[in-house]
Amino acid sequence: MNQAKKMKFKWIVSIVCNFYNIKEKDVLSPKRNKDIVKARQIISYIVREKFGISYPVIGRKLGGRNHATAIHSCNKIRKIINKDAILKEEIEKILNFISSFNNQKKREVLNKLNEDYFKNKKQKKDSLIVKSIKDFPTRNLSPEHFKRQYIILEKYKKGLTLEEIGKEYSLTRERIRQITEEGFINEAKNFVKKGMSLDLEEFLKKRRKEHIEVLMRRKGEALYSGKKNQIKKEKRWSRFYNSCRRCDTIIISHRSNGYCRKCYPKTEISKELQQASRLRNIKKNKINVT
Repeated sequence: MNQAKKMKFKWIVSIVCNFYNIKEKDVLSPKRNKDIVKARQIISYIVREKFGISYPVIGRKLGGRNHATAIHSCNKIRKIINKDAILKEEIEKILNFISSFNNQKKREVLNKLNEDYFKNKKQKKDSLIVKSIKDFPTRNLSPEHFKRQYIILEKYKKGLTLEEIGKEYSLTRERIRQITEEGFINEAKNFVKKGMSLDLEEFLKKRRKEHIEVLMRRKGEALYSGKKNQIKKEKRWSRFYNSCRRCDTIIISHRSNGYCRKCYPKTEISKELQQASRLRNIKKNKINVT
């Protein structure tokens, strides 16, 4: 039973018990007084007919009873509801209470969600105001990646599209967008180092707007006519690369940083990691010996 149905079941039990002035724990207990049994049967009937809750769930929620008990309760109310005008009127009143109570709860939940949304939105907005280097996300890049980021950022500033840059480096447009955003964040750090505080979101928006202006001057407004070329996307060798950056293979599986399993051990990145691992092991062995 999902969360919404759980809440409805609790509401119905509470409303029926208040209507007949019965304690909720008595309805869920093994007691078989006339008034308690009547309330229990009405609860079973309402949750089954109006909300479609299954018989096993009804029995389990009403004190761990068998599903046959829930079936008997529903069938009994169905038989006498048309003959007993008083019972019919009572059930209609209870349903009206449930409807109004449900709508009230919905309004409370919606109001709470709206309050949380605007509160989180304000907190998110405030968190984008950066005043020191500590406010920026930290990410250490290798010299190779830093150099690539700088070149891609310069191409982006000259008005090349994400797709054009991606084809040159065998990367997706999304990956190029991420790299350019990281580059602009690094530029924002330089402003903050000079003692300025800035809105990071507005800073990034301004840089994207400048790129669009340069792009429109370079290619003209025909680029933004709304016509999209339907090009079938090729299946990528890995998430961000079409082929190995070293040997251009697509047969050998990808290892890391755009290199295949054969070429990766020969790269500077792999050698640096291996050297760092050796140094850590040497230090660990010295500590264990002493």
